[in-house]
Amino acid sequence: MEFDICIVGAGTWGSAVAYHLTSENPNKLRVCLIGPEEPQDRSNATIFGSYFDEGRMTKVADQNMIWGHLAKRSLERHREVEQKSGISFYEEVGCLFLGDKYVKKQADLHADLYAPATKLDSQEMNDKFPFLASSTGLYSNTNAGYINIRKQRLAHQKLAKLRGCIIITDVVDDIQDCSNHLHLLTTCTGMHIHSRKVLLTTGAFTGFRNLIPGNVVPDMEITTERVILCELSEDVVCRMKSMPSILYKPDDLSNSCYILPPIKYPDGKYYLKVGHGVWGNIPLKTNRAIVQHFRNQESSWITSKLYKIMKNVMADFTMLSVKYDTCVTSKTPTGYLYCDMITETLGILVGGNGYGAKSADEIGKMGAMMITNCGWEYDLPQKEFKIKLKPLIIESQL
Repeated sequence: MEFDICIVGAGTWGSAVAYHLTSENPNKLRVCLIGPEEPQDRSNATIFGSYFDEGRMTKVADQNMIWGHLAKRSLERHREVEQKSGISFYEEVGCLFLGDKYVKKQADLHADLYAPATKLDSQEMNDKFPFLASSTGLYSNTNAGYINIRKQRLAHQKLAKLRGCIIITDVVDDIQDCSNHLHLLTTCTGMHIHSRKVLLTTGAFTGFRNLIPGNVVPDMEITTERVILCELSEDVVCRMKSMPSILYKPDDLSNSCYILPPIKYPDGKYYLKVGHGVWGNIPLKTNRAIVQHFRNQESSWITSKLYKIMKNVMADFTMLSVKYDTCVTSKTPTGYLYCDMITETLGILVGGNGYGAKSADEIGKMGAMMITNCGWEYDLPQKEFKIKLKPLIIESQL
């Protein structure tokens, strides 16, 4: 098989790239998206994606203006993608910010981005959100809430496929340059694919396969993410029907967390999802460590602490059960994603830094523009997204 552009990595970002590449395709480029599907059983899987979830928080104001712009542009297109695909994935339930200093910072960011937000005093908080124990907060009720990241990925893939994108369920294990100005991609199943251009959207696993020439890998730190999922009864779900997504950052950031409102998961049950801040990020140095982390869906000191923090934020309520899930964050030294060309025809789009899910649509557009033109035509400064490479270290040497 031969293509004009092959996207390696069929997760959230790769699927968004495929959507944008095929939505504006006057040259009728032959586009391929290749990557594994979500495993039904994690115990034997070796590749995992950050889209294995029903709820990811989204909001306009974020760490800084650049991430804010990426999120805002993505949010503005969610309804369009939903309408075209027939798949709903965005719930505009709003976002509530808690923590004195954090509320002030978020108020300033919302003002800079012309995003409406309202400060709530203790009486307003109690009237609006009686299921919370917090006294004051900042509430943004538009362009904020959560995304079903599984469904967003499916929506992007559905539209890309309708426009001619070939989707291959496999794992690319090796990329080589051929003498005829093509890349040769070899998969784990022995399939051979030729492509004029290649874009890597392989996330945390980018550095553990032979994908980049020169024995180098992206300079990224892969860290752990853990969440608790609190099963709720229908009565409690009904009582929390006005609940927004919540970001709690007290002065002591070692007690920070985020909480998503009740979400229905594939097992038919409703869960309150609670995740930690940077205090729970533990570095993972090897491919084996990343795989083992994804497979480990058991309790730990992090989930125990999360439970205690959540109980301080929420008013008392009854849970039917508690279970646990895992993910990872790919952190770059710049704090921004890498969107860059490694060679004239090999590009890379990795490094979400914990902000990549809600901005996936716009990040996909950025990557599509870059790999189409083999250069930078995006309206944000290219220097913020330049890749930093480091020498490849064989896993046995770590």
